[in-house]
This record gives sequence, structure tokens and C-alpha cells, in this order.
Amino acid sequence: MCFGDIEVDKNWGDRAPPETEEQRKARILLQLKIEERKKAEEERQRKLATGLFKPPTPEEEEKKLLEDKEDDARIANWQRICKPKPPIKQMLHQTSIHDFLLSLDRMAEYDRMSYELQLITFDNWQAEDKILLKLGRSYF
Repeated sequence: MCFGDIEVDKNWGDRAPPETEEQRKARILLQLKIEERKKAEEERQRKLATGLFKPPTPEEEEKKLLEDKEDDARIANWQRICKPKPPIKQMLHQTSIHDFLLSLDRMAEYDRMSYELQLITFDNWQAEDKILLKLGRSYF
């Protein structure tokens, strides 16, 4: 239902497309992996500071390098997926705030008249009356 003629201007505007499910999953996995690496580095630094750090064997070192390489590839892939899509053009229906506020006033009047004519049943106008009182207006 429309309350008066609200003029709208149609213009094209740039809008960011919504995040896809794949992007959301990649973003979460990327955050988890970064946190995991950060915690591992903090643990390593803590062990180094306390003298509890045991140098890895060559096999362990090789295994760690291979795992890090795989992790780096995963991280690069997740970062590629997470990259935001370019903005897309969309038709926008724009109106002035003045027309919008007039429409809201007309809707409020319509609600009150519908209630008085017993077309709708609503008996809790206190909140609306408080707002109108603060605005220095009252419903007639």
C-alpha cells in the first residue's frame, strides 16, 4: 500500500556483492590457520626463552618444511577465494528523506483512522503518543 506519491529517481549504483558460502568458509579457515600458526610461534618462543626447546631432527625438520609448504599453498588459495568480488552495477530507486517522512506520517494517520473505524484491533498507542508529544504534535 502506498501513502501518497513518492517520487523516486532511478540511478545506477555500485554495490558490493554478498559474500558467498565458499568465501565465508575460506575466510574462517584462513583465520583459524593464522591463529594456529601464531599460537605455535608463541609456544616456540616460550620454549626458547625457558630453555626447553629441543632442536628438531633432520627428519622432523623436513616434515615440518613440507607441512609449512602445504599450509602456505592452502593459505594462498584461501586468500584468493576470500578476495572480495568487484562491485556490480545495480538499479537503485532513490527517494528524498522528506518524501519518506511524509509517507510515514500518512501511514500513522491511516493506522489511527483504521482503528477508529474498527477495521483493525490495536489498543496500545502510548508509545506513539509519547513520540508525538515530544515532537509537539498530537493526533487529532
